[in-house]
Amino acid sequence: MTLITAQSGFAAAACCAPNGRQERRLPRMRDDRVFFRWLIALCAVALAACSNDAATTDVHAQPAVTIDRASLPQRYSSPLPSTAEGVQAWADRAPALPPVGHVVDLLLTGDPAMLSAVQRSAERVPPNQTEEWVGAWRSVLRFKIGSPAYCESVRPLMAGPTTPLRDALAGAYAATCRGPEDVKHLLRPDAPYWATIEAYQTDYSGYPAPTDHKALIRAAERALDAGDQDALREAGWTLAKRTDPEAWAALGVLHARVSDRKQADQLSMAFFRTGDPRLHDLAWRACARMTRPHTMCESGPQNNSHSLDLPAPPKPAASDVSVMRQKLADAGFPGMADTPAQAFDSADATSMLAVAGHVYAFDAETDQFPNEHDALLRKLAPLVQPALADTVFEEQFPDAEDGPYRLIAYLDGKRYQMQARNLGDWYDVDAVLLLLNTILADRGRSERFANLHTGDQVALVVGGPQTAITSAFESGLLESGDAGEAEQHGKAFEERVLKTLKSTQRP
Repeated sequence: MTLITAQSGFAAAACCAPNGRQERRLPRMRDDRVFFRWLIALCAVALAACSNDAATTDVHAQPAVTIDRASLPQRYSSPLPSTAEGVQAWADRAPALPPVGHVVDLLLTGDPAMLSAVQRSAERVPPNQTEEWVGAWRSVLRFKIGSPAYCESVRPLMAGPTTPLRDALAGAYAATCRGPEDVKHLLRPDAPYWATIEAYQTDYSGYPAPTDHKALIRAAERALDAGDQDALREAGWTLAKRTDPEAWAALGVLHARVSDRKQADQLSMAFFRTGDPRLHDLAWRACARMTRPHTMCESGPQNNSHSLDLPAPPKPAASDVSVMRQKLADAGFPGMADTPAQAFDSADATSMLAVAGHVYAFDAETDQFPNEHDALLRKLAPLVQPALADTVFEEQFPDAEDGPYRLIAYLDGKRYQMQARNLGDWYDVDAVLLLLNTILADRGRSERFANLHTGDQVALVVGGPQTAITSAFESGLLESGDAGEAEQHGKAFEERVLKTLKSTQRP
């Protein structure tokens, strides 16, 4: 068994080339003197990690990556459940079934084998359990965004007749796929109402909403009939933001049908986004009834015009894009040559590398427990594909509130394991990159991952040939960063917000 500590593993990546030779080109740091003193002190220990069969003797160092022989656990090939009870147990992380994140992430990448597995499950669902089975899948896929390949793989299904599988996957399809043909499928009368409502959302999709709102009204009515208050409120706010009085009138009719007074008052807060004074008056009356007034009761009616929309950033000069593209290609990033010039809307090196598939940006704060480091690992692995193709990642979350996570990867009959710090609802990015770089080094690959400088809690990770990353750092195309930098920025911002709230609280 091989064991690589965090310090020795990271230094090995800097000191040693994948074939065991010393690497002369080092990343540029903000303080090179500190970096070199640190590096020299660690290289003696780290050189042992350059050999695939070498092991450090400090077994107590934490965190550490251990490498042993192990096949992929049987649960990964277990069939997905086909009963309402079974799918709920799976969603609750039943240990004998494939991990939910593994299934969902592969499905959303358009993986044909995973889609087939879900389809086999759907075909075995008892007719009297279809609604519960679909509902469990709807919850699992809520707020999930797929890939273009997901759209391609699911589109024929959405064009077909209503089936449990079609309904189960419709929400993620609506959140991801917005071409003219996709919208037509989502506005069909037999489309799940939650998918139709999702098709009208524009806050994050970047796509325009359908111009006709009849399907939205129909979906809102079905949500009301189903007692789905969350979907009803989402549809209500969406209707309120439209500029057609017909949509506002439909919202008023929906509101009148809500029998629960508190729920009706919550829905009426959307009235402030309409241009209808009669609806505004109903909303003000609801505010007067509330024990704790809604925030909209303070602001009142709001204009729905787009005058506050930020202007689109100016397009960069084609020559600037071409020059930067060539510099990044010369540095050694293979994705630059494979990405057409028209795909870039910025001449910034980091932005261009993101378009080319070499940089991934993510919020270092997860706002959840467990943090799902495995999902982050699956998002980062494609930055160096095919180097990590077929790797299966897993997270074991702590039993105790402050206990450590365990990150696991399976590849080539080997199991890579390490502990990750429990940082609350923040990723341990250090552990994630150490695990990935250890796998690459153990396989003798030339690719590596590194952090980029960030000014907020959005973390930036670059992946590609080690020589390309080093060259980009040395030339100033990219600026290296610390794995905890995004977390520090985010927590500092949270602290400022809390102080502001405390200072403005009424006595």
